[in-house]
Amino acid sequence: TPIGTAYDGSSIYILDDENKPVRDGDEGEICISGQTAAGYLNLPSLTAERFIENPFSKGDDDKILFKTNDIGRINEKGMLEYIQRKDWMIKVRGYRVEPGEVEAAITKIDSIDQAVVKGFENAAGDTALFAVYTAKEKVEPEIISYEIKKTLPDYMIPVFFEQADKLPLNQNGKIDRKI
Repeated sequence: TPIGTAYDGSSIYILDDENKPVRDGDEGEICISGQTAAGYLNLPSLTAERFIENPFSKGDDDKILFKTNDIGRINEKGMLEYIQRKDWMIKVRGYRVEPGEVEAAITKIDSIDQAVVKGFENAAGDTALFAVYTAKEKVEPEIISYEIKKTLPDYMIPVFFEQADKLPLNQNGKIDRKI
């Protein structure tokens, strides 16, 4: 989703896991400096994690870098694009999986309405994917698996599927991914 550019007095950086800038077009964490808060009220550990000293500071007005925990990129037009929350990403067998990509593949199937994909750790400590979906009619998991294997690699195929009548929503009417 395109969300624009930095406003006057602020800067946007797309950084990797080591807080180094990525190339335009590459994905990374969206970070903001300039007109930001100094931290969270009464949450010192979260403040220390998300509000860090800005290594790119050019003066007194941008000493703090806010790490948004959102993944984005700068597109070919120089616009910031939002991809998804950083904490939604899942590592499966060493590969980075964006659940939204798997969800999009599932919802392309005609009778599927919605889907949520989450990671879970099995007894051996390996991470696998679990998909919950809603549909207009009964849809067998084997059909979903067969269809999404046409466009997704094996490591992105959920090992468990569950059809639900509806997905839980948060107060804003969006799917509640924390459940």
